[in-house]
Amino acid sequence: MTDIRMNEEKHYYADAYLQNLEAQIKEVKPSGKTCWLRFDKTIFYPGGGGQSADTGFLDDLPLLEIKEENGHLWHKAASSIVWKEGQMVTLRLDWPRRYYNMQQHTGQHLLSRVLESFDLKTVSVHLGEDYTMIEVEGPYPNEQRLLQIEQEANKQLRRAIPVVTHEISRSEIKRFPLRKPPGAWQRLRVVEIKDFDYSACGGTHVKQTAEIGYIKWLGTEKIRGHARIKWLIGKKADEYIGASFATMQAVKAELQCEPAQFTERITALKSDLKTFRKAADVYKRSHLRWRAAELYNACKNDKAYIVAGLREEETAYLGDLAKILVKEHEQTAFLFTKDRFCLAAPENSPLDTKEFLDAYRETLGLKGGGPPGFVQGAVSNPDEKLIAGCMKVAMQNEQ
Repeated sequence: MTDIRMNEEKHYYADAYLQNLEAQIKEVKPSGKTCWLRFDKTIFYPGGGGQSADTGFLDDLPLLEIKEENGHLWHKAASSIVWKEGQMVTLRLDWPRRYYNMQQHTGQHLLSRVLESFDLKTVSVHLGEDYTMIEVEGPYPNEQRLLQIEQEANKQLRRAIPVVTHEISRSEIKRFPLRKPPGAWQRLRVVEIKDFDYSACGGTHVKQTAEIGYIKWLGTEKIRGHARIKWLIGKKADEYIGASFATMQAVKAELQCEPAQFTERITALKSDLKTFRKAADVYKRSHLRWRAAELYNACKNDKAYIVAGLREEETAYLGDLAKILVKEHEQTAFLFTKDRFCLAAPENSPLDTKEFLDAYRETLGLKGGGPPGFVQGAVSNPDEKLIAGCMKVAMQNEQ
């Protein structure tokens, strides 16, 4: 918002750091279980220019919403108490949220100016709860360039450049080299980072750039031929750095080396893991062949087919074991755990696995499917005797 309609109502322009204010209700508009209040003055910014609206309290009740209509600000509150014209109310700002928004908005102005010096012109801005998004046009920036931009932005903010505002008429615009042409407003508020950046802006800002704290590049994506760049500014940058340090300390303890040796240590661990996986695969195949042979030798029905309930930890290997029984022992096998099953049959088996699945879905509580000779899925009635009986009937019917 850049159209400034001067009145005494908007105290956030006079002092963006004012956190509490006694204000008088000038007008009340009931709205169901809520009502809209207009005060003679306010500290709550209604949002605009990419910056979100303030939150806070009206006496002890939360401010539900704030909006601007015809140059006046309306505050939405619950109507659990009676609000009256002339009543004095204490306005209390959610200061941490406001200050983060001030850091973020001023940081965005500074960043857009720095980006422009790298031939990246700001197209649009999103000042979010978690990060700042700046869409730019120009040559798509690589990681090295973005880190240079980050470094330059932090260099500028550390200069503690004063941030001042100018409330002007449209005829005075030529006094300021605005980074972006303003809209068709008659009154303007120009936010100046002294001798560095000039922007027509109706948001709230810190007094000098060192208050921004820190700026951190987070990520980039392509969209419509432009680059969308994510930034962490102020409080969010501090939180990110703190979390990154905690993670680094945890990794340091796990790897038992200094951060400078992380890459070397991880490379060695990945090599060891690759070797262990190869060895584990050999042992796995050997164990599965032994286990399949054990199931085959334990069969008590003249090896016409195998029905076996396996341990829960063997669930992941049902299919592997069934395939080995088919390939190496030419056995039709129904293997199951408490809730999974696998049925496999060799080509010369009289049993059609798909027909068996269709015929005994309800009896055994089977759900699943698969290609000819191999079906698998869930089983809700894994009774070994019942399964063996169904297999015996199915095998006899097919012979």
